[in-house]
Amino acid sequence: MKTLNFIGAVSASLIICLFTACQSDYLEAKPDRALLVPSTLSDFQALLDNNIQINKSTSLPLTGTDDITLTEAGYNNASNTNKNAYIWAENLYDGEIQGDWSYPYVQVFYSNIVLDGLEKLNEKDGITYNAVKGAALFYRSFAFSQLVTSYSPAYKKSTADQEMGVPILLSSNINQKYDRGTLQQSYNQIISDLTTATSLLPVVAHNVYRPNRAASFALLARVYLCMGDYASSIKAADECIKLESRILDYNTLTLDPKSSVIPFPKLFPINLNTELLFNTGMAAFSFANSATTLINDEITNSYSANDLRKSAFIYDRGSGLYTFKGKYSGSTTPFSGLALDEVILTRAECYARLDKPSEALADLNMLLLKRYKTGTFIPYTVSNTGNVMKLILSERRKELLFRGSRWMDLKRLNLEPEYATTITRVVNGKVYTLLPNSKRYVLPIPDEEIIVSGIAQNQR
Repeated sequence: MKTLNFIGAVSASLIICLFTACQSDYLEAKPDRALLVPSTLSDFQALLDNNIQINKSTSLPLTGTDDITLTEAGYNNASNTNKNAYIWAENLYDGEIQGDWSYPYVQVFYSNIVLDGLEKLNEKDGITYNAVKGAALFYRSFAFSQLVTSYSPAYKKSTADQEMGVPILLSSNINQKYDRGTLQQSYNQIISDLTTATSLLPVVAHNVYRPNRAASFALLARVYLCMGDYASSIKAADECIKLESRILDYNTLTLDPKSSVIPFPKLFPINLNTELLFNTGMAAFSFANSATTLINDEITNSYSANDLRKSAFIYDRGSGLYTFKGKYSGSTTPFSGLALDEVILTRAECYARLDKPSEALADLNMLLLKRYKTGTFIPYTVSNTGNVMKLILSERRKELLFRGSRWMDLKRLNLEPEYATTITRVVNGKVYTLLPNSKRYVLPIPDEEIIVSGIAQNQR
């Protein structure tokens, strides 16, 4: 096991600076530098409220999916990392700094500072204490789930205790020892954190940058889906939907396919998107927002005439060019958090997998009724649907476009030959192919981390 390196980039002194930057009066109240270490519940909450660091997710998995296609100019003008991720190159980074690896571990470090600090308090109970502890556990599990999606293979129960996971750091001690452990150990910790968080978080959070109980159940449903534990995923989805069941009716939105305006209600002054459970945005979003990052024609052509999602998500630039505009939070940053529509689709898929097609279609119909022009949607039934699973997976892809979930879905579905996908790109006249279950689905850990820590690199 090796001494911690990647969190060393966010040293204790930097944490103090970031923490005090969130509260401009904090230095005035405590001028002694030795007293700047967070030590109260309000201190810990302020640390977790650093949205710039905490509410940020990985972005490279979007680059490698079949959701997008680049124009020749788009590819040539992209960063080296995005170029390499787009063609699934063996070596991705070319010396560029990688937020996809560091940002989640910053979130883990913040969470661990809070969790370690909470253990030192005399009073370990109460609504505020529980909310802060639950949030720290949630943020840590969200970060770990992002990391295993990018840097570990798809979960298979039969091999998870032999596959490499990601370093699971459970202390804020920057001199702690760590190794990668197994994928099973990674998922065990994620489930453990989330299970505890669901018992601690409030039903209503102060804002969508903080998790509530429904968000914790939503993430739990997602994680169980990735693990193939469909019964547990349904139970978690049930608990989420009991708490939050307000589906956004797209008929209430102002939609124009010729407009680049983001159609969804903005986060401020209040969030009006009733489906949004927890807000995060992709760390590097300029690539997703580029006019040369196009939506795959296969998806663009898959929406039916009365499906409002095409106008909500897709900007028609003319000349057959379509780019994404439907940021779910109403901000310019692509939404990559948790929302009710994903939970409904997750439960629908799990019902289908457990041979409950009527329940699966009931969930799908419940969602699509709010996605089609009023009076035009004809509900699906078992008798008029050929393959319930394929229908649900198709709708999942259309609904969760540019949300960061496609990479996860490709990896897990590739384990099943019936749903496996081969992706092909042509770049500057050269053909690139990503085969199902390719080692290229597991991103390489940044070189600087490998050099200093000596942890095992992913083989590509």
